[in-house]
Amino acid sequence: MELHLTSSEPYHTVLVAQSLKSSGSQREPTPMYHIHSPHHFNRKSTKISRIDPSVAHDASYNFKGKKRSDIKDCEEYGSGVNEMARITWNTLSSSRIVFEGKILEVDQFMPRSGFLWCNRTFQGPDGLTYVWHNGSHLSLSVMRDGQKVEVVRFHEPFSFRKKPYLIVQEEAMHILDLVVATWVFVATRKQEDERTSAAVAAAS
Repeated sequence: MELHLTSSEPYHTVLVAQSLKSSGSQREPTPMYHIHSPHHFNRKSTKISRIDPSVAHDASYNFKGKKRSDIKDCEEYGSGVNEMARITWNTLSSSRIVFEGKILEVDQFMPRSGFLWCNRTFQGPDGLTYVWHNGSHLSLSVMRDGQKVEVVRFHEPFSFRKKPYLIVQEEAMHILDLVVATWVFVATRKQEDERTSAAVAAAS
């Protein structure tokens, strides 16, 4: 499955699902996840919601809108946009993810790992260990039978005319909600680090 962002901001976007399998009938891309942060420059929290199929193609919800203001708080829609996770962003202490009613301290649930501590590792509900690799691109891998298997990759096109998208393999579909929630965190932090590095380079 491909999940296409409607904006370049992982913390404020809609993820639109498109099947990877080719078939004779072309299915219309379906809005699947709604991600909302109330403030652009002073972001304190981010809500991640599932979009019910019954409203996914309802024009009044305008899920495929181009403006930032088209993405509203999930409670403003009335129904069909159901919060599943929330991130509370902190700088001086660990951020928190509320997922399935559990409050998770990010630095404990998803500790840093790998070279220069750039990666994030977490254990899935299936008991397997998953790793978000933060390199030239973001990817999620899992260890199966002693082999590292890539199950998610985040593509960020160089052209500003193209929007980023995730490719999710079948092996990760059973934890898709958790994949999306953790991806929002790691992708946002990666984007922040890149912008900070660019600003420092421009000032030097």
